[in-house]
Amino acid sequence: MTVSSRVQQGLGIRTAEVSRRLITPHIEAAGSVSFNEREQAIVQTRATAYVESLHVRATFDRVAKGQALVDLYVPEWVAAQEEFLSVRRLNGTDLATLVDAAKQRLRQVGMTDAEIQGVESRGTVQPRTTLAAPTGGVVAELAVREGMTVMAGATLFRINGLSTVWVNAAVPESQAALLRPGVAAKARSPALPGSEFAGTVQAILPDVDIATRTIRARIELDNRDQALAPGMFVNVSLETAATDGLVVPSEAVIRTGTRTVVIVADRAEQFHPTDVEIGADVDGSTEIKRGLTAGQSVVVSGQFLIDSEASLRATSTRMQDVPAGDPTTREHAGEGRITAIGNGTVTLSHGPIPSIQWGAIELAEVS
Repeated sequence: MTVSSRVQQGLGIRTAEVSRRLITPHIEAAGSVSFNEREQAIVQTRATAYVESLHVRATFDRVAKGQALVDLYVPEWVAAQEEFLSVRRLNGTDLATLVDAAKQRLRQVGMTDAEIQGVESRGTVQPRTTLAAPTGGVVAELAVREGMTVMAGATLFRINGLSTVWVNAAVPESQAALLRPGVAAKARSPALPGSEFAGTVQAILPDVDIATRTIRARIELDNRDQALAPGMFVNVSLETAATDGLVVPSEAVIRTGTRTVVIVADRAEQFHPTDVEIGADVDGSTEIKRGLTAGQSVVVSGQFLIDSEASLRATSTRMQDVPAGDPTTREHAGEGRITAIGNGTVTLSHGPIPSIQWGAIELAEVS
């Protein structure tokens, strides 16, 4: 289509050049902090026991590695230990088999090798044991109280470390192709102004939220100061790998819903729409994957004239200089009346229209 220079000036049409440069897409997403499940430890009983003393009494209490959690009295250990000590006191040869069998019995009732060595060195029955924290962190689950009877295999504590945490960031599915495990991430929380936490994308979860059309990126953040707590809201910035590509100003791209188009300026007054395939939006520019070449000029303002499919396919007549009074631009008027309405049409009759030499028409259907 042709647009005269006078019309271009009046409409404020501007153009920009298609250029090639390095593109480093930035993804901004929101997410929430959660425990790193890989730092989770479960404390269970290995035998039926009674809870004599509880050293940690509330969830989210902080514990250190090796800290005592609970004292247990284990009745099953008494008979097994007495049997083991009796065998140890026997005199004679070839007792190794009996000693090994007695030790195996102690293992079967839930004693560790360290506890067995303690009984052996002291030579007395030890029916009590203290369970310690296998890792430092917070008690995320507490399922025991003093005086309870706990069965073998029962979970008493769940402890989560806080040296690292996970953030589940909601990323628009349109940007999913830019995500890769290992991509660097930075997070900021409104609760901790001025603080920034570094991490990496650990996994892209195979789950799309139907309501928000987002996917979840699992990001592991360094939290050695333990400033981040599960449930906190954070803003995450992801910087993907740089690629070389063509870009145009984002304002040059027209998205009609079924097509993505830019208006290419071939010469001073020649413009035509071109279908393009776009990539990432970066700093006010849009990557062009297909449809343009470097050095072409595209329209960056004035696209409101071609804001629909009909506009893109319209003839150039409407955008050229047309002398006033040209018969192709005149309006033609007539009088008529509606005689029927139905099935998506309007039936009318109208009188003559002399300006286009039409006679009276009794019936005409207009969709």
